Amino acid sequence: GPPRPPPAAGGAAAARTASEPGRIEPSWALQADTSAQAQPSRHDRPLACPNPGEEAGPLAKVASGGELSRLYLAVQLASRGDDGAAAGATLVFDEVDTGIGGAEAAELGAKVRRLARGGQVFAVTHLPQVASQADTHFKVKKDVQGGRTRTAVDRLSADGRVEEIARMLAGSKITELSLSHARELITGTDG
Repeated sequence: GPPRPPPAAGGAAAARTASEPGRIEPSWALQADTSAQAQPSRHDRPLACPNPGEEAGPLAKVASGGELSRLYLAVQLASRGDDGAAAGATLVFDEVDTGIGGAEAAELGAKVRRLARGGQVFAVTHLPQVASQADTHFKVKKDVQGGRTRTAVDRLSADGRVEEIARMLAGSKITELSLSHARELITGTDG
């Protein structure tokens, strides 16, 4: 598995990795002073080793924005179990899918959907595998008017959702095949 950071002098490091065949897994650790006199301090720091074979370093320096978002998702899932979000809780994930695609994106979308049970999750995504998991789909569009950036947010109808997922799959040219695939992605999440 990925290398784990050595324990700090007078301290400990704990790491957690997941293992699936052919998958590169990061290693996450917390390096902390565990002596009897230890008090929480600024010297306790989360360490990360996002890529096997690399040295673990401070989370803030070695993890990308997408990795930080996925770590947050993992912490939320681990702390909430199968219960999903706390009643009425709202969680926000901004491009939690950065740097992944295909089957990993579909798996991530399913995890976000599971986490939304009992509360709500706003997930900003560019991947159809994640967007297709939503109960409600909004399209965010930016344009420049009079030298200023304007942002519009529109709630999509069921047909609009299919068209947007198809656009995410195929680009600007939406075809019957991309529409069919979009319906299949959406239907697959409802079943």
